[in-house]
Amino acid sequence: MGCARPDQHARSSRGTVRLLLATSLLLLGALSIASSADAYKFGPYRLAKTHLTYFTRDAALKWPVSQAARAWNGSGAHVHFARTTSQAKANVVIGFGSGPSLPRPAVSLIHYTNQGMEILPTAVVVTDAKRDKYNLAEVVAHEFGHVLGLAHTRGCALMNPSFACESAPAGHWFCRILQPDDVRGVIRRYGGTVHLRTPATCPRDDAPPPPPPPLAAPTMLSATPDSTDPYTVVVGWANANSPRLGTVAVDYKLGGCPVATGEQGQATLEVNATGAGAAQSLSLALQGSPPGRYCIVVSSIDRDGTVGPPSAPVFVDLPPPISG
Repeated sequence: MGCARPDQHARSSRGTVRLLLATSLLLLGALSIASSADAYKFGPYRLAKTHLTYFTRDAALKWPVSQAARAWNGSGAHVHFARTTSQAKANVVIGFGSGPSLPRPAVSLIHYTNQGMEILPTAVVVTDAKRDKYNLAEVVAHEFGHVLGLAHTRGCALMNPSFACESAPAGHWFCRILQPDDVRGVIRRYGGTVHLRTPATCPRDDAPPPPPPPLAAPTMLSATPDSTDPYTVVVGWANANSPRLGTVAVDYKLGGCPVATGEQGQATLEVNATGAGAAQSLSLALQGSPPGRYCIVVSSIDRDGTVGPPSAPVFVDLPPPISG
């Protein structure tokens, strides 16, 4: 699931659930009952109704809460979470708030009677507002599991507060959220058939787009000494045909070909591209350079500064300087 989802639960024999933690609430944990066939566990109460309305107090939680509700509503269990715009009419109220001293992402405040029936409304307090919306959807879905009567468990389950049993590839999130064990527990209480969402993962809308591929290499046309000056070489090429084209790098090296723009032992001239796909030329002044065979290549550079592959090389021979 990507991260742990520890939480804390409290009980009271009467009173209205509020979104602030009360020091008088007792911790819930030791009264869970394990199922013999599955790893899921139950808390010491069950719901008297399974069609629950919820109200989200904070705008930043609306999307995570809607995804958590969608996961449970589509799980195949006979439970349903429906949004309401009235906090007074909500069975479950969700919002940011202060939590216990231990760092926990969320807290469920559960009220139940001695007869084991939950008293609604109840509350989910999200104590860690720094998590991204995808992780918050998991956190809220975990707390909804407690509202439905599930306790912490082990193994591969959303109700396991510390075990990540499934992860999503880069740029995706685990939008299925629930695991089969979570749903089987709720079905045992309220009926239904396990029906988990397919596919398991969905693209994240905050994932950075993949970088564009490097621009194609320019097409080298020629490299010839200037007719009036043997130490000036005229290099001609055709630019890559791309609107992303920004500049062109002309690299040259004595005794071998340039490896990459900016490498030591070679020289680079960077010029603005005259146009995508257009023919372009440059006079390369080599006066004062050592004589010998020079290798020249041309590379495209896009507007973000990414250098594309070099063109095919051309070679020119620089003569020794003319003695006086």
